[in-house]
Amino acid sequence: RRQARATGSVEELRLVPVTVVREDQAQMPAVPALPPSMELTVRDVTVRICGAVEAEHLRTVLAAIRE
Repeated sequence: RRQARATGSVEELRLVPVTVVREDQAQMPAVPALPPSMELTVRDVTVRICGAVEAEHLRTVLAAIRE
């Protein structure tokens, strides 16, 4: 706080009141679950995979990239 005030980046810093609630009492907004994804880059090729993929299919794609 002292550094922020000294540089003039803020006029005044104040504490903000907070309330702690148990996790089971908290009302969190529903967030849609994103499908699992990954991005692989081999040399100049990038492969983006969204959702589940079988290991054998992934091996085939990676083998093709390496050639």
